[in-house]
Order: sequence, then C-alpha cells, then structure tokens
Amino acid sequence: MVEHWTSVLLRGHEEFQRRHKDVKSAIFNPAPVFHEVLDNPAKYGAPNNTCTSMLEDDHCLWRDSLHPGLAIHQKMGSAMFKLVQALDML
Repeated sequence: MVEHWTSVLLRGHEEFQRRHKDVKSAIFNPAPVFHEVLDNPAKYGAPNNTCTSMLEDDHCLWRDSLHPGLAIHQKMGSAMFKLVQALDML
C-alpha cells in the first residue's frame, strides 16, 4: 500500500515539475526523522519513545497516541529547512 501511494506521489510530482518549470519543488520523506527521534528518545530529552503528554515540559515525543510532540516537530522543521536550503529555495 505504501509503495503504491509513494509511486503515485512521485509521478504526480514529476508531472507538476513538467507543467511548472518556473517553480522549484521537492518531496520530503519524514520517515528518517521519525526513525532518528524514535530510536534515540533520550537524545531528545524523552524518557522513552512511547510516552504521551499535552504539557511541553514533560518532554514526551508524542502529544497523544497520534500527534507528534515538540521534539519531533523541531527535528522535522530542521530537516525540511535543510532541504529547502539545499534546493536554494530561500
């Protein structure tokens, strides 16, 4: 299922680039960021990779059972920023 939607996304992106040659675009893969943070929770100040908390001071990686917490958002934003810089999109 993931492979199917990834191929649909990639084809759509290629088509977008063909139609809009004056626009820079990229596809960002969030999986490496999630793997980095979830495999190293202590590095990001979390007691483990499953705790949840609505409080910013608790340092859990998750806000609830679905939504990433602050540490994941910060790492994701940093990775996206690097991608934008690498493409000279700023």
